[in-house]
Amino acid sequence: MPCHTRNFTIAPCIKQIAIGTLIAIIAEALKFIYTRLTNNLLLIINFAILIGRALM
Repeated sequence: MPCHTRNFTIAPCIKQIAIGTLIAIIAEALKFIYTRLTNNLLLIINFAILIGRALM
């Protein structure tokens, strides 16, 4: 639904902004979690390689 209607109602506009903001927040949170997980995975893998080298 477009923001500017014939009656100049701002309700759909607020709804659009709210939905857009919510999606942006969720996307940022997922990106943050994903980067943290991948960084931790890389640390764990590096640690495992170090332990493997020490044991060999």
